[in-house]
Amino acid sequence: MDRQIQSKRGVEKFTYNGFIYVFDKCSKGDDSLKFWRCERRGRCNARLHTRDGNVLKETANHAHDSSVGGVEVAIALTNLRKLINNSIVNVPPAAQACLPSTSALRKIVRRKRRQIHAVPANPINMNELILAERYKIYQTQVGVDESFLLADNEEDQRIIIFGRRSWLQHLQVSNTWYADGTFSVTPRPFYQVYVVLAERFGGVHPIFYALLPNKQRNTYHRMFQMIKEAQPNLMPRTINCDFEFLQLLRIIFRKPQSTDVFFICPKI
Repeated sequence: MDRQIQSKRGVEKFTYNGFIYVFDKCSKGDDSLKFWRCERRGRCNARLHTRDGNVLKETANHAHDSSVGGVEVAIALTNLRKLINNSIVNVPPAAQACLPSTSALRKIVRRKRRQIHAVPANPINMNELILAERYKIYQTQVGVDESFLLADNEEDQRIIIFGRRSWLQHLQVSNTWYADGTFSVTPRPFYQVYVVLAERFGGVHPIFYALLPNKQRNTYHRMFQMIKEAQPNLMPRTINCDFEFLQLLRIIFRKPQSTDVFFICPKI
């Protein structure tokens, strides 16, 4: 469903296919024909033409991925502002003076939101880890879902890989990957979050996130094998990564009967 929304400053916006557009202008001589530009002005040239709320034309491709989450947040905020305005408009002035402050109202809303969208506590060990269905799905637009759980070996040394399945195709066509891990944001009981990004659409985009139980060589090997099983025939030309992964990645991604298929550039 395509929806018109407003920013907190009253700026007219329009959502379509997981993207947010900002009103630009009306057509000369036809106020029902509206022109919209992507809200990421300066970084994205995508535009939209609508008439009476119906999309007529899209021009240029977006230079970034869609964000259903961002769209839903914007819609929720618009509806919340309408709800607050409609609730207060009929309150007598004397009663309005007794209403809680804006800050207090915000706290009430946040508290209720936390109750509704409460997330389960982090498991203490792998045996307690159960993935809820809502964490396995990515909603590309309202009513359209795709798998977000790319792989789960369900072994004692558990490896879980998240990412949009449709974006695995970008690994297939991208010549350049970037791979790195971090420990600081890793949820227990995992040891490391490992991320692989790829050059696409003139930028670098995250393709998948892996939760790893340790930093052993065979764990990294298993992780990339799981990705190859999810998206066969991957053959990057360049991978930017830590020096310690050079030989491992050469083995995993080399072509049959070849030992020199791509160049890996280590980080400095």
